[in-house]
Amino acid sequence: MAFTSSQQASQTSLDALRHEKELLDVRIAERQSQTRNAQMMLTMAAVRDVRWLQFVRTTLMDKQPGRVPFHNSAEVALRGYHAASGRQKPVLHEVTWSKLPYNENGLHRGYKAGLIFRGSAFAPGITWTYRRLGELGPPPGNQDYFWRLPNIYFGDYLELSTSDDEIEGPLSWRNCEFQVRNPEGPTSDWITFSYPFDDAKLLEIMRQSADDGHCLVAAGDNERAVEPLRKAMVFADRILGVDAPETSVLRSEWNAALDNRTLDKLRFQVGTRVRVVTGEHAGKSGMIERFGLRQVKPYWIVTDEGGMIAAADNEVELLTG
Repeated sequence: MAFTSSQQASQTSLDALRHEKELLDVRIAERQSQTRNAQMMLTMAAVRDVRWLQFVRTTLMDKQPGRVPFHNSAEVALRGYHAASGRQKPVLHEVTWSKLPYNENGLHRGYKAGLIFRGSAFAPGITWTYRRLGELGPPPGNQDYFWRLPNIYFGDYLELSTSDDEIEGPLSWRNCEFQVRNPEGPTSDWITFSYPFDDAKLLEIMRQSADDGHCLVAAGDNERAVEPLRKAMVFADRILGVDAPETSVLRSEWNAALDNRTLDKLRFQVGTRVRVVTGEHAGKSGMIERFGLRQVKPYWIVTDEGGMIAAADNEVELLTG
């Protein structure tokens, strides 16, 4: 009897251990399932982030340049997505110029060339600014730089529409440096614009444009001289420097061509008495005292009543008698 009781006790203990093992196996299986589910959710979240960035790039290319779909990391978080913190310091590796497809993946980009910003830790809502090399602070009278939104934000890639002229497009950004700022304030270091310029070719274009402008001025064709002189001045500014003597000379010649182009179209000279025949001052008479050559209404007239008015060439006639 004693042996039978002992055997029964052992069997009961063994059954209890087996039951406990089964419960442990069930718990382990549950934990493994929870771990697999968590890993799957993390993977799905990562995939969702990638899909969202692609969606921003290829679908939310705003019709109004200068806008991006989300403006800070908090706004992104409200939509259930993960984004790099806007408080993190962005790193700007490169800013360059490139031709771009006007349409991409069947979607309308709206421009054919742009500035390309590449770096890391770019947060949604990142902005950019630039300055000329040698400038040590914001423009005079300003406490900060003018910060702009890019046309396209795609992770650590930004895009800004520019001229698609293969010469002047990149040249206009030569000797500039750029900085980006995340929404909550941190800014990158300044990075100089990079592009493989052909200086020999640029200098040749500058000289030829200057020669063309000089020939047209000598022929009295100030209208056509404006553009080649502008081009020569811009090339000199970017290649030789804004304060270079040749740049200053070309700038003066370009300004003179602009003024002379207007003078060539005016019928009357300073000191001529005229009558206003149309416009807000119709009926008034007086003498042309001076010209405002960069204004829509270039005649500044001292009226017979002693006032000063402005009028366009087609608004006045010669006062006779």
